[in-house]
Order: sequence, then structure tokens, then C-alpha cells
Amino acid sequence: MHNNLLYYLVDQAIRCEDKIEITSIKVKTTQHLNYIEEHYKIDEEQDLDFLDTICKAYAILGKNDKSERLAHQIIEIFLDGKSKSLNEEDAANIAREARQLLKTIKS
Repeated sequence: MHNNLLYYLVDQAIRCEDKIEITSIKVKTTQHLNYIEEHYKIDEEQDLDFLDTICKAYAILGKNDKSERLAHQIIEIFLDGKSKSLNEEDAANIAREARQLLKTIKS
């Protein structure tokens, strides 16, 4: 449930940042991330959808070190062919977005 709510918060922040109060989204995002961090072993996770949401949430919150680590994890999972829960095209899109996020963080 927390991941689903986090997904919608991230989507809202990305799509509507200039139209909404981003502070309230960040507070709610932090709450859901805290729950996920306490109850999941993120470093061992293989679900690219799950990791993608968390990676973007970290980026929205300005936690670039955590976002960067997950972006690398996403790319590695994709390159190793371990993204079983998604079709190849969807997995490639998530890996592409992770690579773009890394470029943005480094610039």
C-alpha cells in the first residue's frame, strides 16, 4: 500500500510541480518512504517498478546519494536480465530513466 501511495505522490510531483504545493507532497513522500525503508530490504529488491518509484521519490526529496545508488541498482538489474516482473520494453524504459536521472544528478 505504501508503495502505491508513494507512486501517486511521485507522479503528482513530477507532472504538476508548478501547480501544487510541493511541500505537502514532500511530507507525505517522506512518511511513506520511512515505512518502506523500515519494512523492506531495498538493496535486495529486484522489482524495477518498486525501485523506480523509490528512486524518484529520493530525487524529489533531494536525497541524491540514495537516488543515485538505486539508479545504479536499477540499471544493473536490467543489464543482468533479472527484471522478471516486467516485459523487456518496460524494463528498458525504467533503466533509461534511471540513466537519465544519473546524468541529471551529476550535472
